[in-house]
Amino acid sequence: MNEKEGAAKKPNGCLKIFLVIVLILFVWGWASWNSYVLQFYKDRAPQDSGVTNVTYYKEKSMGFGPGGNGFYIIVYGLNDHTLNDLHLRPDEFLNGIVSRDGSRHRCSIYADWKETPFNNEQTDQPMRFREYRDRYGFGHFYDVENSIESFVDAAFSSKGNFYAVGRCGMFVFVPSEGKAFFIHVG
Repeated sequence: MNEKEGAAKKPNGCLKIFLVIVLILFVWGWASWNSYVLQFYKDRAPQDSGVTNVTYYKEKSMGFGPGGNGFYIIVYGLNDHTLNDLHLRPDEFLNGIVSRDGSRHRCSIYADWKETPFNNEQTDQPMRFREYRDRYGFGHFYDVENSIESFVDAAFSSKGNFYAVGRCGMFVFVPSEGKAFFIHVG
C-alpha cells in the first residue's frame, strides 16, 4: 500500500466518525425533547394522582401568545393504587390530592371534585365532547380520533367518574377504564 492510498482512507474514517457523532447527538436531542414534552403533559395532572403514562395527546392552537385560542387533550393511564382508592374511598382520595408547588405547576391545581355526569348548564343534559370543544366557536378546527371523542362522551355522561376544573382546564378520572384525561379549550 502506498502513501496515497493510506491518505485517502483517513478522511473516509473521519467522515464515519463524524456521522456517528452527529447521529448520537440527534438521537440524544430527540430523546431529550420527547422526555421534556412527556413531563410537560404529566405536569397537567395533579400531584399524587397516580398517572403512569401518556396514552394519547392532541394539541392545536389558533392565534398567538396570551389570548390565542388553543385546544389540547391528554389521556393518561392510572396506577393500580389510584384505581383501588377511587373504587373504595373516592372522597378521601380526591380530597387528599395535593397541588404541585410553584407557578410552573399552576395548571395542575384542582379543587371541588365532583362526580359525573358533567352536565351542560344550558340543557341540563350530559355534556358532549363537541359541545365542550366548541364553547368558544372554534371547535371545528380541533378534531380528535372518534375513539377519543367516544371515550370523553362516555366519561362525561356516566356515573362513577370524577372531575374538577382548574385554572387551565378540566381533569377527569375514569376509573372503569383505568384512565384519566385533561382537556383544555380556550
